[in-house]
Amino acid sequence: ACIGSQCDITILHLICGDDFADKEPPDELCNVDIAVDEGLIQKNGSKYVFAHDQIESAVYSLIPEEQRSSWHLEVGKKILNSCSSEKGTERLIFLVADQLNRGKLSMKEDTERISLVELNY
Repeated sequence: ACIGSQCDITILHLICGDDFADKEPPDELCNVDIAVDEGLIQKNGSKYVFAHDQIESAVYSLIPEEQRSSWHLEVGKKILNSCSSEKGTERLIFLVADQLNRGKLSMKEDTERISLVELNY
């Protein structure tokens, strides 16, 4: 829910810190599969999509408000750090910018804020 109404499985791997060499899915993805089994989330190819926007909203509301900014910042950093090429960065730039913008209140360093401004322009 922190990412939005849909998420590609590769993004979930990045956020969970999963090493792609592992054959066993991480526990977090197993929980997603339970949500699929319950009809809360649908799997469309390599994407997971919330079955309804109210389900996404309810799940997002489970994240304590005071922690949301730091969650978004962490997600944005993980995705950005995973982009090893310019092409990878281009593909995910809007997701990264959105996550970092939502996490800007948790930024401690001026260099982070300057990088965010540059990313937005």
